Amino acid sequence: MVSRLGSFAAAAVAASGSSIGQMRMEASISLPGVTLTDHGFERRDIVAPSGRMAVYEAGEGDPLVFVHGIGGGASSWTWAFVAPSFTSTHRVIVPDLVGWGSSEHPARFILFDDYVSSLEALLDTICKPAVIVAQSLACGFAMALAERRPDLVSRMMLVVPSGGKDFGVDSFGPLARTTITPFAKLPVVAFAFYKALFHRTAFIRGWFRQQGFFDPAMVTPEIVDAFLFSARQPNAAYSALPFATGLLRYDLSPYLQRLQIPAAILWGAQETQVGLHVGRRLSALRSDLPFTLIDHSKACPELEQPRAVVDVIRTFVNVEPASSDS
Repeated sequence: MVSRLGSFAAAAVAASGSSIGQMRMEASISLPGVTLTDHGFERRDIVAPSGRMAVYEAGEGDPLVFVHGIGGGASSWTWAFVAPSFTSTHRVIVPDLVGWGSSEHPARFILFDDYVSSLEALLDTICKPAVIVAQSLACGFAMALAERRPDLVSRMMLVVPSGGKDFGVDSFGPLARTTITPFAKLPVVAFAFYKALFHRTAFIRGWFRQQGFFDPAMVTPEIVDAFLFSARQPNAAYSALPFATGLLRYDLSPYLQRLQIPAAILWGAQETQVGLHVGRRLSALRSDLPFTLIDHSKACPELEQPRAVVDVIRTFVNVEPASSDS
């Protein structure tokens, strides 16, 4: 998805019908019931230029790195239903980008080059080129890294890629740019608004049901709580608000045109937030770029249709069946 803050304007309208006092504000959300560590991943921390970054790792073989997107509640948990499927054939690495999940949350805005530098610090620890599977805004970070350090990235799968300003068209319409964007630049007000929205079960669940999933019944409490847990971390607003302010909306298309490594795009067949037409237009920039639609999914195919996503990635990375003596 572009960002879970891509629905910021719509959320503001929805929230206007309820006072803050009427909002269901749970006191706390515990660690998600199932995490990557429950699938045999071990956590380690690395030092990135922006701060401490939590990294989850399992398996052996060629490195396969899953990078979550940017938006309220994002974290490595995004890949909880996909990444474990590759640990028998790959060294699977799933970071919480700085400012998200269990990583350090600096009390400052985290911007484009911060994310690129964090990925560079991570891949520098791997010692060989990696396949990157990136989601939404993180696709641009990964492509910028491949351009800066081609020695670190061998190929790339882009899941619903967008920078929020693709082909020069801002995903925030004129009304949002003249209301929400200036509003998000007012620190005290913006931080209060972030908390009023992204600390709410109803808001997170509502976004998944309307934009994230094709089938609203597939949105489980486990998914909602996992995103609430990340969204409620101290200083989480510093990482989430730059998209709303416009500081982290960018045109992804030039990065795709300059990309010099094999790549593919995966898109939810019923996705509407970025727009399937944008996906097709991005794909048309490169005749060598496979474009795969995952049916019965919208912005989050990795959560709603994980088996189909695994199959596409498996084909892309040319996974061979494990031998009997492995």
